[in-house]
Amino acid sequence: SPVILTPSKLTRFLKYAEQELGVSHATVYESSLRRIGAGPDILTEIADHELTRIGLTLGDIIRLKKGSVTWWSGPLAKSEPMDSTKRKRSDTTGSEIPEDRKYQYEKRYHDGGRARINGGRMRL
Repeated sequence: SPVILTPSKLTRFLKYAEQELGVSHATVYESSLRRIGAGPDILTEIADHELTRIGLTLGDIIRLKKGSVTWWSGPLAKSEPMDSTKRKRSDTTGSEIPEDRKYQYEKRYHDGGRARINGGRMRL
């Protein structure tokens, strides 16, 4: 059966690109790729100048395009990710973690830097 593009596919592909294709900080470009409508299913059809405009190097563009064909047609695109809601519940329900330390927040910067803090639930 054909693979259906879902929102998590781009995230999973970019993580794969970081780990297996050698594209440093690929996940940093996720929001920019979403904005131009790029996904692993059509990445090879997008002009290189559009991808350089969002900050990707030509080398990374080549790696992503070649890797997207393999990834999209392989088993990783077809498998479903682990249910994150189930994992979150099992991680914190009945645990000894204090309520003000149960949540982890991460800010990712375009230069590859990250800032991570633990804290309580955000209130809006």
